[in-house]
Amino acid sequence: MLRDDHMLRLAEQVGSAIAAGLAEGGPRTTTGMSDDLATLCRQHVGIDLTIVLGLSPDGLREVLAQSGPSSVPKGAALAEILLAQGRLAELRGDRAVVVPCHVHAFHLLRTFGPSVRAADLGVHEAKIAATADRLRELGLSAYVAQEASRRPDAAGFSGPLS
Repeated sequence: MLRDDHMLRLAEQVGSAIAAGLAEGGPRTTTGMSDDLATLCRQHVGIDLTIVLGLSPDGLREVLAQSGPSSVPKGAALAEILLAQGRLAELRGDRAVVVPCHVHAFHLLRTFGPSVRAADLGVHEAKIAATADRLRELGLSAYVAQEASRRPDAAGFSGPLS
């Protein structure tokens, strides 16, 4: 349980750290922060970020599911890392990274949604909606509609985010 709590804290802190880093600006911002996110992904999720971006959403689900009970907190942390990486890629104008980051984050957010604590459900649903809106802006309305028609828990993750 301690590891799960650590992963949840990581997921919550990634967004805050990225926002603070972007506010600071400077030449190191996007490249250095992207490197930091890649390191976080390897250390705390156990997957290289470049591998994550090369997987299909279902392939990523299968890789995370191999983590057993820790797949839910790892998925939560990875969704935050992907959203942050997507924002940094947008600043660089790197659509080749923006799209898979948002696609995977959307899939992960929907997948572990049934495990979110009731107190966090509103924030979680807002994050899903914002990610869906961004995907529509990127021209992926059909993907959003397709995913919305699937059961969010179809990925097989189980267990509450506590």
